[in-house]
Amino acid sequence: MSGACQVGFADVRCGGAGSACVDCTALVPASTCDVNGSPPRCKSEEQPACPAAYPGCPAGLAMVPFPAQNACSASDLLSAAGACAGGAHTYECNYFFSMAVDSTCAACLGAFDYDFVEQVGIALCLTPYLSATCSHTSACIVDCVQFSCQSCPDSGSAESCDLQVQSSACASYVQDPCIAQALSLAGAVCNPSTYQDQFGAWLMAVGAKACGP
Repeated sequence: MSGACQVGFADVRCGGAGSACVDCTALVPASTCDVNGSPPRCKSEEQPACPAAYPGCPAGLAMVPFPAQNACSASDLLSAAGACAGGAHTYECNYFFSMAVDSTCAACLGAFDYDFVEQVGIALCLTPYLSATCSHTSACIVDCVQFSCQSCPDSGSAESCDLQVQSSACASYVQDPCIAQALSLAGAVCNPSTYQDQFGAWLMAVGAKACGP
């Protein structure tokens, strides 16, 4: 704090890269200096883990069925397919939802406006085709992915995390046979593979069922 350069590795003078040192022992709660950081920083100020450890799915958690609505015209759905061909979070897709369609249609379609790796839209679409037990499993997939990756520092790391945890922390839910069965039978409309994993085509089909005329 004096303006004099310090090594930056001490608990009472922790820091680097030209920033003022921090007294980690004065923080509440008191912390220590992580000398392996670049630059060093107090351990209590470090970025949360990405992915975070998932504590387990709450009992009784389930997806709420989405009520079908007559909110979007066939033209709206076709426009959504084109605008969102590159994915849910592209500039074109965001523009469609914010500027190119009326708020009623945007609100309905927006419930499904999640990239496949996020699992939210797929799970919501699948809900009418699942038993109560499988609906719990589907909700656990969403909860596990969101909890595990909510602390990721940017969209790129969050997307990588979403994908990673589906074969690790969340694998027991993702790989439940009831989900695969629903996606291949009654709920095939919700399966990205039905549309060669093209998000725009998927959104148009799912939107036609949930939000269409």
